[in-house]
Amino acid sequence: MPSDIAARWEKAKRDFEGITGRHKPDPKGKVMKAFGHTGVSGAFKKCDQYIDAIENENRDQDKKARLIAAGAKYVPKVAKAAKDYLKVLDTAVKDEVSDKGEKTTYSKGLKFLRARLDHLESAYEQKIDGHQIAIDQTTSGMQKATLMIHKALRASVANAVAGCKKVKADPTVERYNEIFNQSDNIIRKIQVQLISAASAQKRGLIPSDGMRVDPRFVADKMTPWQAENRTDTKADETWDERKILSQVAEATKLVKLGNAFLDDLAAAAR
Repeated sequence: MPSDIAARWEKAKRDFEGITGRHKPDPKGKVMKAFGHTGVSGAFKKCDQYIDAIENENRDQDKKARLIAAGAKYVPKVAKAAKDYLKVLDTAVKDEVSDKGEKTTYSKGLKFLRARLDHLESAYEQKIDGHQIAIDQTTSGMQKATLMIHKALRASVANAVAGCKKVKADPTVERYNEIFNQSDNIIRKIQVQLISAASAQKRGLIPSDGMRVDPRFVADKMTPWQAENRTDTKADETWDERKILSQVAEATKLVKLGNAFLDDLAAAAR
């Protein structure tokens, strides 16, 4: 399946426009300035090209290694493009606060866009790092497993953060169900990585000593959220904005637990 990082970024921008389009126009031009920043779109297209080239090369392993190395060299360029864009978004967010200090729809939408950008950058790094780790002959099995799980979990957490911010920006039944009422929703993606981590710990493939968070315990807490048409994942017409935001707050707590284990893995991988 072709890499879709660039397509997901374009969708995120369209979603932002859809969320904010029925509200007041951008008064200071900061949002339009952000959208006029084309460096990220081009960078993500290049990311897709690298990923597809690497994953389609199955015959010549030397060529595959060269492609992986080229993809790795591109990581800092993607990071710079994202960082430059984030500065623009952060400025726009600061300017989009009401007189009462309450965040506007634009501010919430921009935070979603910011989180999605972070997720997509993480997704590219995860793909490239995963290929690098797989061919690296200098690291131990435990180091490889720890790094692989850490990278995959980081991308999953970033994806979940973006999804939650998207619903916060547009707390409607339709948006809630788009994010949560899916067979492989944002919480399930984290749960899958935590189950994998728990299994790896049990087999001694990744560290377990000194960890603050039990990945199996957190994964089990996510079970009510890990499939479509469940009480917590499917909103209906009776759900108002307050109910939706309350549900997102509960989901965010679970994401934070996943992130706590991510921090433990990061420390163990050093």
